Amino acid sequence: MRWSRQILLITTALLLLARPGLADTPATGPASAPAPVLPAGHPDISAFLTTGPSVAGAGTLAIHVVQGSSGGSAVAGDKIGVEFYAAGQVIRRAQGVVDDGGNLVLKGLPLVPPCQPLVKVTHVGLEYGTPGPDMDMDHPSASMSVSVYDRTEETPAWNVQMRHVIVRHLGDTLQVTDMLYLTNPSDKTWTGAVKDGKHVTLDLPLPTGVRDVQISANLRDEGTEFLGGHVVSAIPLTPGKTEMQVAYTLPLLAGGIAFTVPAPAPVAHMMVFAPADGANLIVAGLDGGKMANTGPEATRCYQGANLPAGTVVTIAASSMSALNQSGVEPAATSSRLPRILAIGSLVVVLLGGIVIFMRPSTNAAKGQAKPQASRGPKRRGKD
Repeated sequence: MRWSRQILLITTALLLLARPGLADTPATGPASAPAPVLPAGHPDISAFLTTGPSVAGAGTLAIHVVQGSSGGSAVAGDKIGVEFYAAGQVIRRAQGVVDDGGNLVLKGLPLVPPCQPLVKVTHVGLEYGTPGPDMDMDHPSASMSVSVYDRTEETPAWNVQMRHVIVRHLGDTLQVTDMLYLTNPSDKTWTGAVKDGKHVTLDLPLPTGVRDVQISANLRDEGTEFLGGHVVSAIPLTPGKTEMQVAYTLPLLAGGIAFTVPAPAPVAHMMVFAPADGANLIVAGLDGGKMANTGPEATRCYQGANLPAGTVVTIAASSMSALNQSGVEPAATSSRLPRILAIGSLVVVLLGGIVIFMRPSTNAAKGQAKPQASRGPKRRGKD
């Protein structure tokens, strides 16, 4: 009976210590928790609470901030904010200041539930975010580093290291996905050219008549928008690579459509992927058109290298409805199609119907369970 009472007392104390008031942890570790308020005459349970670290405050996160710019300004005094994620949600926050050695150590971090930190360091007015390792009771201690850079308004010799444009037919609509990998070869973060009083790092014109423009969520949150027919980004360009993705649709009129894809900067390598579905599609400005099986559908690929800034690639596509009215059937993905067509027009019609009916869906569910590094630093304070 005596042991049952002790177990009950310990359980009660731990539940009281884990109350919501301990959710936010300061940078130097949690403040000393006040003794739990117990009913008058309750036995002293302090001896039971000093036998080891509590579940609510057993973790340690060591953060080291690295100055990535040669001869850059000191990182001492930079502010750090940490968000702890569980199941894709922020469950607590902590903050602190970098010491003279470029370090900050957070102690006494709650580890129930298990979490992953997202560390954000603000240096010379720009915020750099980096996700850390998972933390739980089996992995209570973690260390990580975050690179920061000095800022510059001088335009670096940036380029588009790789650009992939994916074109698909959706009925009488053309769906276009434009993926760009921008590269800043310098060791400073470029804040962009000033246009109309704002800093702009990327100005990407889209074709006339675009619909359903979609910019990835991180880019929207950090300062990229569709404005006046252009995708305009104010995200500072950090050293290294930055990924950007834009998707849009274009209506296919009775006579088809032609649109241009200009290069915003020198492009090291560019590829255009288009379906080999029997449509009359022409890509001017790139080589190729070779067909390959890249998935459930055969695809034609056009590519080019070392394209100067301002190079214009023109994509012309015919309307699928116009093709159908003229009696042209979409091409099947099998390499044996020419032999099948030789059998006769009746077999072509039947086979085309089977291919269309059995074509698998290419839509994929998307989700994000863990915090991701930001696409680029956010601006803090005045420029």
